Amino acid sequence: MAQQNNTCFGVLEPFDGGDFIDYSERLNAYFIANNIGQVAADANEAAKQAADKRKVAVTISVMGKSTYSTLKDLCLPDLPAEKSYEEIITILKGFYKPKVLEVAETYRFHQAVQTESESVAQYANKLKRLAVHCNFGTYLTRALRDQFVGGVRSRSTRKKLLSEDRTFDQAVKVAQADELAEKESKELLLSAERTETTQAHSISNKKKYHFKGGDANKAKPFEQGKTCFRCGSTQHLADKCSHTYTTCNYCKKAGHLAKVCFKKKKADSNAKAHNIVATHTDESSDSDSDMNSVNGTPVTIFMQNINSVGQKSEISPQYKLGVNINGQEVSMEIDTGSSVTLLNSGDFERMGGDTNVLKPSTVVLKSYTGNEIKCHGEDNMKVKVGEQVSDINIRVVEGPSLLGQDIIQQYPKLFDERGVGKLKGAQVSLRVNDDNPVFMKPRVVPFAIRKKYEEALEKLVQGDIIEKVKHSEWTSPTVPVIKPDGNVRICGDYSGTINQAATLEQYPVPTFEELLSNLSGGTKFTKLDLSQAYHQLELTPESRKYTTINTHHGLCQYKRLVFGVNSAVSIFQRTIENVLKGLPGCCVRIDDILVTGKTDEIHMGNLHRVLQRLLESGLKLKREKFHFMLGEVIYLGMSTSEAGISPTEEKVQAIKDAAPPANVSELQSFIGTANFLRKFVRGFAEIMTPLYKLLRKGTPWKWSKTEQEAFTTIKSALCSDSILRHYDPAAELVLQCDASSIGVGAVLLQPVHDGTLQPVAYASRTLNAAEKNYAQTERESLAIVFGVTKFRPYLLGRHFKLLTDNKPLITLMGNISQFHS
Repeated sequence: MAQQNNTCFGVLEPFDGGDFIDYSERLNAYFIANNIGQVAADANEAAKQAADKRKVAVTISVMGKSTYSTLKDLCLPDLPAEKSYEEIITILKGFYKPKVLEVAETYRFHQAVQTESESVAQYANKLKRLAVHCNFGTYLTRALRDQFVGGVRSRSTRKKLLSEDRTFDQAVKVAQADELAEKESKELLLSAERTETTQAHSISNKKKYHFKGGDANKAKPFEQGKTCFRCGSTQHLADKCSHTYTTCNYCKKAGHLAKVCFKKKKADSNAKAHNIVATHTDESSDSDSDMNSVNGTPVTIFMQNINSVGQKSEISPQYKLGVNINGQEVSMEIDTGSSVTLLNSGDFERMGGDTNVLKPSTVVLKSYTGNEIKCHGEDNMKVKVGEQVSDINIRVVEGPSLLGQDIIQQYPKLFDERGVGKLKGAQVSLRVNDDNPVFMKPRVVPFAIRKKYEEALEKLVQGDIIEKVKHSEWTSPTVPVIKPDGNVRICGDYSGTINQAATLEQYPVPTFEELLSNLSGGTKFTKLDLSQAYHQLELTPESRKYTTINTHHGLCQYKRLVFGVNSAVSIFQRTIENVLKGLPGCCVRIDDILVTGKTDEIHMGNLHRVLQRLLESGLKLKREKFHFMLGEVIYLGMSTSEAGISPTEEKVQAIKDAAPPANVSELQSFIGTANFLRKFVRGFAEIMTPLYKLLRKGTPWKWSKTEQEAFTTIKSALCSDSILRHYDPAAELVLQCDASSIGVGAVLLQPVHDGTLQPVAYASRTLNAAEKNYAQTERESLAIVFGVTKFRPYLLGRHFKLLTDNKPLITLMGNISQFHS
């Protein structure tokens, strides 16, 4: 491999025995880029010969040992260095490019179909590549079109392509549009699941998953006794299950049956210990006085800290908070699942209260064991948490004092499910080149969902989200998406219309690491979810015409920002960040907001400021996705707690259930899942090296002991109780780097309260062919460069310790105390 230096561009690895034509093209490009063997057209013969000799020398240097041996044999009795560059290339092309049989190539072309792992664009390019040696002549474009239509994977796309004559390029565009629509439909279907939180009654200081029982080095637990986490079957794994899109009857989410539902299992295991039924009494006449009183219907309230009458839960920890009620300090337990607040009668009397003057309670509280919790009455009391003062309706009971989710009652408009919120005092615009408007016909809505489609359309009209229009130069078809609850969500397919003509808004969406850097020191977390987030931003009148959708009921244009517009994510992220700008203890990524604080008082203050800002802005939240002061939440697909971040149960279960891949496609699927969790594994790239090698072009599939060991090792590592602590900007920072013969790695460490160093982040990569030839000291140096570069956002602007086990490197660096970021 060519050594890189300050004057060279690109890297040429040794020829691996693949397509030499491709390799020769790269050689020529390398020579041009680095001005090797380049002479003017009017140069003399001596200059041309010298330039050619240099190209020959470089070619021999980079081609590799085995290729050079082959070349020597082919050049006998001459030496390769005695040949011209063109002669060498011609010789090697002839050897590595055997004669092509036209009939065989044509047969391969007509057998080509789109595989599961191929996109439409990749399939089209594959056909073009296979057609090169088929000698189709003027029949080429028709042959490409016919084979493309016959081999495309999607049946609905194939049916559409067969309904009308199109050119090859037109057919590819139609298929790509369908592919994009299908992808966005699936993303919409899964978006409601991506940030589920743990239930209040499952909070625990212990990890909730322990899949690594016994000897961590044993592979058998992964290979025996496996069950599908979607349906519970022992006959197949989740990737082969037919219930991928089945809606659970318990949690109403797609992807599994109720009998294996994680939520149901948690609820069933804790219900007897933690639930109280609040039954509305006949005496209540004010329906607005309590959000939990609904026409006499029993309402289940999850009370974290009550087993039955007068008993405390031994399952979950009890979080205490100092609360000022009517000027008196009271210690209350936080019940993250309760929608009411309870005050112990003894605490009430010590405050100087009289139970005889309380108003009759609007609810009857009972445990699931049938015991009634005696309630003396209720009254509005002034509650102060930190600097926040609120009026809360509190029940005085014979039981523990519990602070519930009454915070919802303080912001009724914010959690009002009637209508969609709208940001006050601001409208957003779309920048579109209006020179060539595109009008697309409506797509046929399947008869089975047409009624629900029409209901969804009318709901959008009634909600002031869309309006009907008679004319529009811009129209886009719609994509109906089946939601987990069985209803239909209508989405516009703008891939072939305004997304082609719009100027893409440039605003960065924060990374997971950037968001979590704001949560350092947080002990509990409150998660908020904006209701119909995009629809809460109003479009300017001039921008609305671009969002027009064409339905079987005519044209409708959006009055609000809509999903599917390519700039929607950037526009919304910029807007919501401006709304919450300057508020401490909170982070936001699109519609997901997380609030925390170093103490419960600070947390409550931060939460009230966020809610007040949202209320003043005219935005609304989903009440069912309001998760209050939990010790652990699932945020952006990761389990987040005071201790740090860790993989979720579902993702660990998917890794645990993964069977050894049988082909490249299954291996790619496994690697994709594993890559999502690579941040939790030290030396991930090095462990995965044998599996990566199987993905190289031209490598025959062979699953040997080496690959199985790598597969087992990475599964064990991913299923361990790994956790990454939150980055603390005030704590000492340690960067540890290491290198092996096949890879480099780095880990960022910070001390915890006992001085033990805990990982904040891992990073690793494999070495390329040239780097594998480095001396060990050079590889250790490369590891340091890699680590500092990878963790630059953490290191820049502060001192940090650098740990390496290579003593010669320390000597070479000299006085290392002078080095800092």
